[in-house]
Amino acid sequence: MSPEEIELYKDAIKIGVPAIVGLLAGLVPYLIEGNKVSTQRMIEKDKSKRELVLSFSDALSQYIGSSSAYISYLLSKEFNRGEEWDKSVSESAKKMLDNEVDRTRAKALSGIIGDTEVIDSILEYDKCVTNVIALLAHPKRPDKTEKEAVLNRMKDSEKVLLHSLSKLL
Repeated sequence: MSPEEIELYKDAIKIGVPAIVGLLAGLVPYLIEGNKVSTQRMIEKDKSKRELVLSFSDALSQYIGSSSAYISYLLSKEFNRGEEWDKSVSESAKKMLDNEVDRTRAKALSGIIGDTEVIDSILEYDKCVTNVIALLAHPKRPDKTEKEAVLNRMKDSEKVLLHSLSKLL
């Protein structure tokens, strides 16, 4: 090797090594910060989804509770008669109608959460509840087999709905 080549390699090392170290010194913190920001975004996204799921489950439980109470009153109506009982049934119906907001909110939040199985199951459950109430609230007494079929369909749709909720977590 000639002395010029040796001098050239020395200069390359003197300039190149500090340049590479400087580049790495800037790149490593950049990558660490990028990873940190990505992790924070993921945590915030999970937190907001968890809040949506909690709001959804609260609205759904209010709706299921009030509609189940009203259906129970309607089922008991044929065994319990009287002005006081009719008052209890109408209070339960009013409470269920007051919780109509929760029903709508649960349906809307299921759409926002975006799991199609949850959306389909809540719509099916809502349809079954509507059918049960329509059948039981009708002045004409329903046929026993028809009543059992509609109630069983509602129970099955509630099971499907509750099982589909496990996919949200």
